[in-house]
Amino acid sequence: MLKLTPEQVAQLEALEAETETKMAAHREAGAQARQEAKATRQAHNRALNDILTEEQQQQLRTYRMTQREQRRAAMKSVDWEGMRAELKTYRETHIEPVLREQRAKLERKLSKDDRAAVAAIREEMAAIRAERRAIREEAIEQTDAPQEEATGKPARRPGRRGKGAVAPVLDVELRDAAAELAAKYADQINALFAEIEPQRAQWKEEQAAIRAKYMPEEARPKAAPRAPIGEEKIEQRNIEFLLMPLDK
Repeated sequence: MLKLTPEQVAQLEALEAETETKMAAHREAGAQARQEAKATRQAHNRALNDILTEEQQQQLRTYRMTQREQRRAAMKSVDWEGMRAELKTYRETHIEPVLREQRAKLERKLSKDDRAAVAAIREEMAAIRAERRAIREEAIEQTDAPQEEATGKPARRPGRRGKGAVAPVLDVELRDAAAELAAKYADQINALFAEIEPQRAQWKEEQAAIRAKYMPEEARPKAAPRAPIGEEKIEQRNIEFLLMPLDK
């Protein structure tokens, strides 16, 4: 497409390898590395333009624009509802029973006081979720009638994000308490996840196959090498695992 010279090919290969190494490090570092990742992409684009001629740069822009348009068109054809339903069924059938079994093992390792603390956190979280739902429903009731009367169209429902979103009810102390307990039992939790690592790898493959069934190749995101899971994500995973209900 771009009719690259051998020298350009070598330069591009070196640039891509260097950029991927940096991006992998950013992914491992977690959310705090977003600005660094953005700077890496910008530096990559500048270096790319230094390698390519102006004609090649224009050809590349045209190619990328065509790819984006094709991907948008392909995304519209995806049966998102069907895919989500099948993934939900898969999680409920294959993943959640195994995780609950592992969580039951952890329960036996918790002290009596810590079991009570986890139960209390769950109860408070349930109350927060109920309050959040009530706020959202009240916002919907207040929004629907005036907008529908004025426009004749259904009102936009307040969601979790974006304009009109209801601010989530956050309790920093509650999360800190859960994080402290998860850190206390981190070794045990990590060991329980290590026990099911083969199943987890299989889950990823089978869920990817489900997504591929619904998404044409043009709609699939570009695959990138997965960086090792960062400490921040491990902490969040352990908190969610600790607070997981033992029954369905």
